[in-house]
Amino acid sequence: MNPFDSAIISFLQGYTHRSPFLDTLVYLVMDSNFFKGGVVMGIFWWMWFRSSDQVLTRKTRETLIAAMIGAMIAVMAGKILGDVSPFRLRPMNEPGLHFIVPFGTPEQEVTGWEVHDSFPSDHAALFFSIAVGIFLVSRSLGIFLLLYLSIIIGAARVYCGVHYPTDILVGGLVGISVSLLMNHPMLRRRVSNPVLLWLQKSEATFYPASLLFSYQLIVLFNDVRSFGGFFLRVLRGGL
Repeated sequence: MNPFDSAIISFLQGYTHRSPFLDTLVYLVMDSNFFKGGVVMGIFWWMWFRSSDQVLTRKTRETLIAAMIGAMIAVMAGKILGDVSPFRLRPMNEPGLHFIVPFGTPEQEVTGWEVHDSFPSDHAALFFSIAVGIFLVSRSLGIFLLLYLSIIIGAARVYCGVHYPTDILVGGLVGISVSLLMNHPMLRRRVSNPVLLWLQKSEATFYPASLLFSYQLIVLFNDVRSFGGFFLRVLRGGL
């Protein structure tokens, strides 16, 4: 383990098992879709509706759409990065690390992570990408959200042994970089125009679809992944 990861994990491990209340609270927050994606998407949609100025509203929505598309690309880029990198066990599953799992962590949670690559964090890639889009619209809200995610997704997942600090750092950098790229003026307008045209033609279909998409994003597309994996196994003759 590199010195950066070692120093941060050692520091956080110093607080583990000191308080069952603290350990359980951190785990519940880390595992909560509300505190992760719910808060992010709540701010996202508040930014979407907040202005009555049509010119300002269009630019805001272009930025948010580009960040949303960037978030999906960032998750895919992170997946590719993980596939071409050596498999990395989660800290809680690494035998040589002797990681102390916080109180309140279910046993199935520990064993369930054994087959999942730790590097990089798809949570960080996804939500930091959206946070950058919000930052480009509102500096104060964006800074708040970046700090919030650094604690709720970053520190909490390291504390619980789900990720190494470098997993969070690289995932966050992927999300930030892709979001900034997608918000280049020419690219931003190109990717957002079809979405805004859909909104203009049919609010009655746009907003229900956006609600369903937002929900899937909040839960990190778990339903899509589950059904996708199922049908992939069917196609391969595994069922």
